Amino acid sequence: MKLTFKETLKQIKEDQLAYYRKATFGTLCKTLGSGVGSRLVFWARLNAYFGDHRILFFPLYVLCRSRHRKYGFKFGIDIYSTKKIGGGLLIGHFSGIVLSKFATIGKNCAVFQGVTVGSGGRSGDGYPTIGDNVYIGAGAKVLGNIKVADGAAIGANAVVVRDVPAGYSAIGIPARNIPPKNMTPAG
Repeated sequence: MKLTFKETLKQIKEDQLAYYRKATFGTLCKTLGSGVGSRLVFWARLNAYFGDHRILFFPLYVLCRSRHRKYGFKFGIDIYSTKKIGGGLLIGHFSGIVLSKFATIGKNCAVFQGVTVGSGGRSGDGYPTIGDNVYIGAGAKVLGNIKVADGAAIGANAVVVRDVPAGYSAIGIPARNIPPKNMTPAG
């Protein structure tokens, strides 16, 4: 799936809205000057676009890739590609974040330090699918072929190895699903 430039710009705008509540030239300058997570996500988005079109834009691809890798190493964040990450990605604090290139992450998700979203480590485990508006707390691990539905929250240091329904919170090791306060548990 190749991204169009219009889709890439839309995602960059959504990312700006996640950080600054507005998307202007001034917030873009803040991103490139002082933003940590926003700066990395900006370069990752451009790297994904120019990587798809590297024959036409090879010098820009090399520039974006080098910036993306530089900030990835500097901030300790491994986002291989943003093709499967929706707009509005918020990286609350940097360091120790790994988002697998095979995982799918929806729009307006918040990810904090020490988070891993990837395979469970065994062959054939698969990769997570994370819905829209999901909060993933510090130190959480989301592993294997699972689905985290829209509006779910993953608590700090939780190890999620089972599906999380919409609106639920997952806490603990291994994580257990807690329903929202206004909902009674099924069963």
